[in-house]
Amino acid sequence: MDSLYRTTFTVPPHEIDFSNRLKISALCNAIQTTAADHAEGLDLGYKALHPAGLFWVLSWVRLEIERLPRYQDTITAETWPHRRYRIFSLRDFLFLDEQEQVYARARSAWLLINANSRRVTSLDNLPHPVHYLEERSALESMPDKIHTMSDGELLLEKEIRYSDLDLNQHTNNARYVEFMLDGYSEEFHRRHRMQSLTFFFRSESRCGDRLLLHRYIEPERPSRHHLRAVKAGEDEKTVFQAVIDWLDDII
Repeated sequence: MDSLYRTTFTVPPHEIDFSNRLKISALCNAIQTTAADHAEGLDLGYKALHPAGLFWVLSWVRLEIERLPRYQDTITAETWPHRRYRIFSLRDFLFLDEQEQVYARARSAWLLINANSRRVTSLDNLPHPVHYLEERSALESMPDKIHTMSDGELLLEKEIRYSDLDLNQHTNNARYVEFMLDGYSEEFHRRHRMQSLTFFFRSESRCGDRLLLHRYIEPERPSRHHLRAVKAGEDEKTVFQAVIDWLDDII
């Protein structure tokens, strides 16, 4: 299979919100699905890695949204391995309409994990090298580092349950996005739309864990929100951090 992968899908009714726009969590699921499908075609997916005791984990994603598709719109998803960066394998994405105009762009960073130790291992341990398309970029730059918030209001609490879990028995990344956006009221979502999302996954959570979601709004830039989810307990270990830029957009 080529290093550039294209697939097309139609927005189903269960993936839109009350504004008839594709849910952000559905877009994040599309990132994971197209990445997984392409990796299988490159013999670097689950079927190839599982016997070797390896699997991929998404470390961070940067998503920039031009506009969101609506019910029954046709979306073409393009993805390709962009380049190797330190211990990460970077993968880019474009989501296009029928006229090849951009809906959204994304860059993601993936870690190769040893299933026995549950620790990061070198990309050199892959069954064969990744063929990167370094000359092709969806985004111009890498995401800024997210600094740990020293304060912030508590938005939401959530206990991880069965339906949140994925094949690796920890919480699916798109579930975190749903949890995060559930921290905002319906009225807020009616008056704003997401312009960009930077999401860093810090540690895994499992069934029974209780997460606490905190938000800090930059005083000099109130459209930029910093979010942090921690495990409830003595150490309050960080599970994920995110930065969202919002646009005013009254429905």
